[in-house]
Amino acid sequence: MLKTLIKRAFVYLIILFILALVFAGFFIWRELGKSPSKATLASFSRYEYFKNGAFTNLENAEKKAGFKDLYSMFLYYFSTNNAPSSPLPFNHLLKSDFDITPSDFGLYWLGHGSILAEIDGARVLVDPVFGSASPLPFVLRRLVPAPLVAKNLPKIDILLITNDHYDHLERSTIETAFVRHYIVPLGLKDTLIGWGVDENKITELGWWESSEIMGLKITATPALHSSGRSWFSKNQSLWNSYALTSKSKKIFFGGDGAYGSHFASIGRRFDGFDIACLGISGAPSSLSLEPSSALRAAKDLGAKALLPVRWGAFNTDLKPWSANIEELYSIKGEQNVLTPLLGQRFDEKSPTKPWWRVVR
Repeated sequence: MLKTLIKRAFVYLIILFILALVFAGFFIWRELGKSPSKATLASFSRYEYFKNGAFTNLENAEKKAGFKDLYSMFLYYFSTNNAPSSPLPFNHLLKSDFDITPSDFGLYWLGHGSILAEIDGARVLVDPVFGSASPLPFVLRRLVPAPLVAKNLPKIDILLITNDHYDHLERSTIETAFVRHYIVPLGLKDTLIGWGVDENKITELGWWESSEIMGLKITATPALHSSGRSWFSKNQSLWNSYALTSKSKKIFFGGDGAYGSHFASIGRRFDGFDIACLGISGAPSSLSLEPSSALRAAKDLGAKALLPVRWGAFNTDLKPWSANIEELYSIKGEQNVLTPLLGQRFDEKSPTKPWWRVVR
């Protein structure tokens, strides 16, 4: 009798395990997105940074992951011990908080790399991610709620995607937001079309290529990074940073990527920026900026103000949640560093303060 019960329990466990795999597989398959076709990939051969069927960096900044790094990556995805023990202050935003006509200039930091900008009457949304940064909702969860969710977004004139990693490209937001035009790196068009986006609304850009929409010129600029929503799509799409220029303002959106000579090249070409939005943390073994290299990049870019992003929302590098922003703030020197609350409207002249110091 006991043996029969054990056999039945074992069979039930196997069935539950299979069902769990099917359930997880469904979520992952839905989030992956469609990869570019062979014909599309072949068309990229004209670019010097597309070699042997994949995009590549023009500078050697690749980091190799060893056993220690793989263990760190496991903790990166599943550990939340570095979360704040009390809620972070933030401005909860609703659709009614936005005017129908965007203002001349103003920005909102929405957490991690997500930024909403109003420039010369146009509304630009960058890398919107409001849920988890993983294809599975229980992996890499947010440490704090997003101040704005997709259903409360106002109408977006331009949506910029810097790369296809899950902390920069979120399927549910792409399917929910009302967007007039999308600008994405080479190789990402098929993914958006697979999620229901009208092909005529999408512009793919390679490095130093530009598109002008509503009086805003958006130039895709180089980055030292990688791409891939699965092992099988590794580097099948490009990774961009962006320079946005209008009649009165110049904004740099760095996305994600390591330090390199490209920052100085971008700074010279655009003769500086009013604001540079740069990450200050990254996953173990990733190609990302750290606080000191973000300050160096801001100097190379000629940025009047630095908005540090990619911190506070996810457990991105196994440090206490405020460690990177505190390090940056302590070494910033004369650099104007903007530290708005999540969801707070600001510009390059807005007074901000180290609000994280009062959060435990």
